This record gives sequence, C-alpha cells and structure tokens, in this order.
Amino acid sequence: MHEMNDKYEQKNPFTVPAGYFDSLAGRLAGKVKRPSRRARALAPFAGWVALVAITVLVARWGFTGAGETPAAGLDADFNPTREEILEYLALETDLTLLSNAIME
Repeated sequence: MHEMNDKYEQKNPFTVPAGYFDSLAGRLAGKVKRPSRRARALAPFAGWVALVAITVLVARWGFTGAGETPAAGLDADFNPTREEILEYLALETDLTLLSNAIME
C-alpha cells in the first residue's frame, strides 16, 4: 500500500488544458439564454400572483375544514344489515345487470 501512495503522490493525474479558465466565462455567457422582453416585463407580477394564489388556497383550506378526518361526517352508529344493503342495491341498480354480474 505504501508503494501505491508513493506512485501517485509523485504526479498529479488531473490536468487542465492551457487557458481553460481564461475562456470559461466567455463560453458560459454564450450558452446562457436571456429571458425574453415579455418575461422580463411580467417578472415583477409573478410574485404577486403567487401570493394571491397561496392566500386563496390557505383561506379555502381553513374554511372548509380540510384538517378534519374523512370519517367525521359519517354516522358512527350506522351499521346496515345484509338485507338492508341488498334492498338498497335493488332500488338503486338495474336488477338484470346485478344478477348478470353475480352469475359470472
């Protein structure tokens, strides 16, 4: 292990081409796109639009009770029997479709 450390301490394996950092800023500036005139004109309003949207969402979330549990509106004592369920389904669905689905 000591021999390997000696081998790699003698020479830096990483090299940079001559003048690389001198021309780096110019090359990067050429690749960066400037925003359009319309985008620059609308940029100040983007913050206001985001603020209004967040305010509306927070107000709506606060007034609708989004923090409640999903079962909060259900009757905890509601426990229908099998017959009640079948009677409800018979009234609300087409019996031919239901019987075909059961037979399959």
